[in-house]
Amino acid sequence: MDVAADVIRWYRDNRRELPWRRTRDPYAVWVSEIMLQQTRVETVVPYWERWMGRFPTVQALAAAPLDDVLAAWAGLGYYSRARNLHAGAREVVTDWGGSVPGRVDALLEIPGIGRYTAGAIASIAFGQPAPLVDGNVARVLARLFAIDEDVKSAAGSARLWALAADLVPAGAAGDFNQGLMELGATVCTPARPRCGDERMRRDRARGRDVAVEEGFGGESRRLGEQQPLGGDARLLVLQLLPEGQAAQGHQRNDREGDHPQDAGPLRHCYFTSRTGTSEMCRTLVAVEPTSALPISLMPRVPM
Repeated sequence: MDVAADVIRWYRDNRRELPWRRTRDPYAVWVSEIMLQQTRVETVVPYWERWMGRFPTVQALAAAPLDDVLAAWAGLGYYSRARNLHAGAREVVTDWGGSVPGRVDALLEIPGIGRYTAGAIASIAFGQPAPLVDGNVARVLARLFAIDEDVKSAAGSARLWALAADLVPAGAAGDFNQGLMELGATVCTPARPRCGDERMRRDRARGRDVAVEEGFGGESRRLGEQQPLGGDARLLVLQLLPEGQAAQGHQRNDREGDHPQDAGPLRHCYFTSRTGTSEMCRTLVAVEPTSALPISLMPRVPM
């Protein structure tokens, strides 16, 4: 599974049209990222557009009186963000000749720019393979890779940043990072996630088989979690065969938590005896033929 390629493909097909995504101007990206902290996207859009009309360049912002800056920010709250933007713009003008730097280490020296914002500016505006982790990205990665640690703990955060750094691709880092953020904001949400609506995958985590989601309206649980099945739960097991050959399916009750010991890797998917058909079984994952399969039924199955 190529996580980066899947995320980039999904993002390019499904991203929301937002005004700051029409530019790679690092100053514009910087302003959008600061405004989006603690503020909903639909609220930020008109503020960002007005701000860029009033302070179109970092030089314009640096030259503006702080009172004008705060007035333009009025209504967004957390006014320290506006103060830091103003101070940061002045530092860029005095220390960087009016050009926002593209290196993460340099960006981190600017007031108000932390590790996440530096990664966003470096990757989106400059194409640098810089990782980023915010709440949305942390949730996506934790679910995708079945990370059990508290993502807010020092250990959990360190693991997520290391994972993000391993995943971010050279050449399309901006789209990849925005894809992770977009997934967390629109699909892999804290409540009522729609992970099954997209071709999002769960690969092997901690050496255990985990489900690949595609076409189901809820988040699957990891294989290996010993949770009881409902009486209607069934598992369709398909043997993987070379292209052009017909696969042999085995419909069976999976309450015992095993599967036929056929030769070769297997694929499985979920359905219920009331509504399920093989056409619904678009959630597939390769499993070893010797692995036990204690399966949890998907929360919702499309009718």
